[in-house]
Amino acid sequence: MTRRFNTAGPCLVEDHYMLSPEARSPQVRKLIDGKHYFIVHAPRQVGKTTLMRNLSRALTAEGKYAALTISLESFMEGGPETVMSQILGKLSWESEYFLPPELQPPPVAKFTGDPLNALNKYLSAWSAAIDRPLVLFLDEADSVTAPVLLSVLRQLRDGYTARPQV
Repeated sequence: MTRRFNTAGPCLVEDHYMLSPEARSPQVRKLIDGKHYFIVHAPRQVGKTTLMRNLSRALTAEGKYAALTISLESFMEGGPETVMSQILGKLSWESEYFLPPELQPPPVAKFTGDPLNALNKYLSAWSAAIDRPLVLFLDEADSVTAPVLLSVLRQLRDGYTARPQV
């Protein structure tokens, strides 16, 4: 198949004409290397998802990080009590396809009993089980309900401030 221009979703370098998303956003790599957490906010169809996916692949391939991008777009309904276990399931499923065996997360079942702390505990256990820092990109985070988004952000912040002790 010949390469073509794409405006319908994430670009794939082998299928679409595109500028390097990393070259257009060099500050993102500096934020990651500086151990910061951050938000990428921009209008629709400007390459946010493409940037996150490409960075995940590159960071993992370089061997310095275990990086994964997941979309929260399908979790539009429900509260933290139901959605948190679904997010953990999505992390587990996506990592199975995009990360090598030595970077896989722990089994989800152990972490679903406490939904308001599940994500924090899961990411902490995952980080402790692998030999490199974990980088997580959450795409379409604004799709979830306000209570879910607040729970996710609180847990991420709690885990972030506990580093490197956890």
